Amino acid sequence: MAVARALEDRGHQVGWVTHHEVGERLLPPGAFIVPLDLTAPESVKAAMAAKSRHFRGPSEIQFLWNDCLLPLGEVMVPGITAAVDLFEPDVIVVDQLVLAGSVVAQQRGLPWATMISAPPPLADPLAEMPLLAERLSGSLEAFGRRFGLKPDRGRPSDLLYSRDLVLALTVEDLLNRAGPRPEHFTFVGPLGVEPDESSAEVEVRPWDRLGPGERLVTVTPGSVPADLESPFLEAVVEALGELSGSGVQGVLLVPPDRFRDLPPNVVAYGWTGGSGPSLSDDLLARTDLLISHAGHFTCCRALSFGVPLVMAPIRYGQPWIAEMVAHAGAGVRVRYHRARSAEIRHAVGTVLGEPRFGEAARGLQTSLRAAGGVPVAADHLELLLRDRAATSEPAFR
Repeated sequence: MAVARALEDRGHQVGWVTHHEVGERLLPPGAFIVPLDLTAPESVKAAMAAKSRHFRGPSEIQFLWNDCLLPLGEVMVPGITAAVDLFEPDVIVVDQLVLAGSVVAQQRGLPWATMISAPPPLADPLAEMPLLAERLSGSLEAFGRRFGLKPDRGRPSDLLYSRDLVLALTVEDLLNRAGPRPEHFTFVGPLGVEPDESSAEVEVRPWDRLGPGERLVTVTPGSVPADLESPFLEAVVEALGELSGSGVQGVLLVPPDRFRDLPPNVVAYGWTGGSGPSLSDDLLARTDLLISHAGHFTCCRALSFGVPLVMAPIRYGQPWIAEMVAHAGAGVRVRYHRARSAEIRHAVGTVLGEPRFGEAARGLQTSLRAAGGVPVAADHLELLLRDRAATSEPAFR
C-alpha cells in the first residue's frame, strides 16, 4: 500500500485486484478495487488448515504449491483477466506467489514486475532438494502451458521472476547463498519498516519502568490463534520467569487474558484485537531481544532497530529466514515443536550476553535503512512505465 500511495502522490493511477473482504478491510477509501470473489466455505478452510499441520520440510512445500498456490492461481486467472481488461494498466505489479498475475501479464504482452516479499526464493532454498525442485519446475511449466504460455526450458521459472523487473523486499546481506543477480533484480528492502518518528507518548508503558541495566525481551507469537495456544509460548514464559533475578523483563504481545498468572517480570501488552500484536516503534526502540517465529517482516522490523533475535520457526519460509538471520550472526534458532524452557533460557542468555549478536543486528540495520524502501521501489516502477511509454501510447496508469 505504501508504494501505491507513493505512485498516486506522483500523479499515477493505481488499481487493485484482491479479494473483496481484504480490499474493504485494508485499502483506503476511494481505492480503485476490482474484487475477486474467491470465498471458500469455512469448512473447506478449516480442513485445509488442519491438513497443513501434518506436513514438515519438503512435504510442506509440496502441499503449499500443489494444494494451495497452483489451484488458487488457476481460479484467479479469469478474474485478473477481467480486471486488466477493465483497468487497462500499463504495468502490472504481481506478488510472486500470485501466479495468475504473471500469466495474464504475459498473455497481454504487458510489462510486469515481480514483488518478492521474503528472501527464501532468492536464496534458492530448493538447491539441496533437487527432486522437489524438478517437480516444482515441471508443475509450473504445466501450469503455464494450460494458459498458452510457451515453455522455455532455459528459463523454467518465468512465472516466478519477471524478465522486466524484480523488486526484492529484502537486502542482499541476508542472502547467505546469494550469487550474481540479473540487472533487473532490485533489492529495495522491506516496505514499512522505517521508524515512525511522529509517534506520540500516550501512556506509561511497562518498559518505561525499567531500571538501569535491566534488559527487555519482547515476545511476538503472531496472530494465528493456534500459535497463541502453543506449548512453545508456555515454555517462553517459564524461561523468562527463570531469568527474573538477572535483570530480564519480558513483554508478551498476546491478549491480556491469555495467561492467568505470569511471573512478576513478565507482562502481557500491546494486543490490538483483530489486528493482532502491535510491534510499535516505541517498543522496538527499547527492546534488547525479540523472540519470534521468524516471519520476514517481523525480523526486518527488529533488525531495522538493531535488535537481535531468538527465532522458533514453524512453517513455510520461516525456517529459511531463521537460517539467514542466524548465518548473518544476528540471532539464534531454537526448536518450536520440542522446545523446553531450558533451551529458550540458554538462547536468551547467549544473545543478551554476547555482544556479537547486537553488533551483527546493527550492521543489518544499516543495510536495511540504506536500501531505500518505498521511494526506491516507486522509482523503479516509474522507470518501467517510462520504458512502456517509449514503445507505445500509454494511458499512464
